[in-house]
Amino acid sequence: MPLHQTPTREPVELVKGVIDLIVGTEGCSGAVTLYGKPKGTTVLGKRHDPNDSAAPVCRVELSLAEGMLSAEVAGPCKTYHGASCGFDGEMTRGD
Repeated sequence: MPLHQTPTREPVELVKGVIDLIVGTEGCSGAVTLYGKPKGTTVLGKRHDPNDSAAPVCRVELSLAEGMLSAEVAGPCKTYHGASCGFDGEMTRGD
């Protein structure tokens, strides 16, 4: 698999999995497109800012168990959602 690497960050695999993660509540909003490869019922999505080589890599782990999708930030993502909110949480599909 091809790798993209810059001197200031770890290699990021280019894979087919693309996840658009959006959060929004009163006084809070954010969005990020993550790239990752599923392993079973879990995927670790990663995103870096191509315009800022010093920016940290945002990482969010998504996992599915018993019909519930859980999101847990595994790396700094404040650039994508600001200080008022985050990407952590649990989601269920409505009827």
